[in-house]
Amino acid sequence: MSRAEAKRLFAGGEVRRNGRRADKGDLVARGDRIELGSELSDPRARPDSEVPFGVLFEDGHLVVVEKPAGVPCHPLRPGELGCLANGLVARYPEMAQIGYDLRQPGLVNRLDNDTSGLVLAARTPAAFARLRAMLEQGEISKTYLALVERPIPPQSIDLALSPSSRHRARVEVSALGRPAVSVVERCWPHGRFYLVQLRAPKAYRHQVRVHLAAVGAAILGDSLYGGGQGPRHYLHASELRFWHPISGQPLEVRSPFPRDWPE
Repeated sequence: MSRAEAKRLFAGGEVRRNGRRADKGDLVARGDRIELGSELSDPRARPDSEVPFGVLFEDGHLVVVEKPAGVPCHPLRPGELGCLANGLVARYPEMAQIGYDLRQPGLVNRLDNDTSGLVLAARTPAAFARLRAMLEQGEISKTYLALVERPIPPQSIDLALSPSSRHRARVEVSALGRPAVSVVERCWPHGRFYLVQLRAPKAYRHQVRVHLAAVGAAILGDSLYGGGQGPRHYLHASELRFWHPISGQPLEVRSPFPRDWPE
């Protein structure tokens, strides 16, 4: 909920503590009952069968889907449709109650709106818990393809990251931030540009975008990090490799190279 929405609820008397109107700054105690009024809609991701995505792997425990560029992973506002999460609960209703956040049912990893490619989601609580633990421990190998304007050599980019204190939409390199590593494996010509293949086992928010910009190879079209103007940035989550959380069998899922990238 935004601060403006919270302020509106308080102003309209739509926040109650133990049945009585609450004001901003009121202290709460263990056992208090807090009620929010009619302005707060159901936060759960609503089913939307019109959301486009491809299913590359599925069984009774998990799915690996391909998200198109331009489709958000999850809604930001109650009632919002058109997101991958909406499409997932339409196809897999059991996901609605799985995960840490009702807006992100089943989602183990996420991608930025403009980033295309593979997203992993769980269909059972047990699979979700195990997959999230594997993700935090770096046990899910994630490979990306990015389009850049100049070649860069294979290298390990080890730069800690934190949310920008000056621009809420950005992430920045910071010695006091969360450790993050991206490994550039290959770089080869692609028409007028260059394709970079890299691995980022944990891939925190904007990690690949910030790391490539930090070494002077901002992703083409990524205006937020110096990649110039364009219809979108060109980053694709191309491969996931991990051990199945229940059977223990190795899984490797690949997404085809996007056909709409410029050359």
